[in-house]
Amino acid sequence: LTDYLEEHSKIIKTSERRTMSQNIVHPLLKALSKSADTDPNAAALAEELLLQLQRYDIPVNGVAFKYACECRKVNATNGLADEKSPNADDLVAFLDKIYFDGKLHEADSVYEELR
Repeated sequence: LTDYLEEHSKIIKTSERRTMSQNIVHPLLKALSKSADTDPNAAALAEELLLQLQRYDIPVNGVAFKYACECRKVNATNGLADEKSPNADDLVAFLDKIYFDGKLHEADSVYEELR
């Protein structure tokens, strides 16, 4: 996915970016959240995917953040990862940016919970 984004990020139209987020990224994040019980890398992979999406200006909404947070929570509960992400500051900054840009499309309470 990284290679594809690197190669095509300049030419992908906005509508295609949104479709990519919903049809490719959300299922990937959902799969990672389901594997978080046993995969100690699930949270780190989900968080890195979110940060890659930010780098390549692919739209992200609250659903994507929920999946990533779920990965971290399940990994931590099962002792597979730390409760706090090493990427926490970058993820919160990204979440804040899309929230204040009006692109999160979630209630304020969801934003506060994700934060």
